[in-house]
Amino acid sequence: MVEINYVKKLIKAKRILASWSQRHLSVVGKVIVVKTLVLSIFMHLFSELPNPLAKVEAELNRTLFKFVWSGKVERIKRDILVAPENEEGLYMIHIFSFIRYIKIR
Repeated sequence: MVEINYVKKLIKAKRILASWSQRHLSVVGKVIVVKTLVLSIFMHLFSELPNPLAKVEAELNRTLFKFVWSGKVERIKRDILVAPENEEGLYMIHIFSFIRYIKIR
């Protein structure tokens, strides 16, 4: 049951990202799309349901980074991309940490 909820939302997120991938956005713009449009889909699930299965988390993470880099080779390490702006990062969501944070909040 829990997995079904996450899979439905993952499909919805992929549709949203597909529509935004048609636009020529910068990496910063894509990070903003991920944080505002995609994460809002999952917020209630993350806070109310048990943690998603590892494969669902991994698929979500893969989907987000694939969108940010337009399916091409990543030009910046993920550690740098998720770093705060004061550490020269773009503050992209580290999905595994974000889910745990929502649970304890």
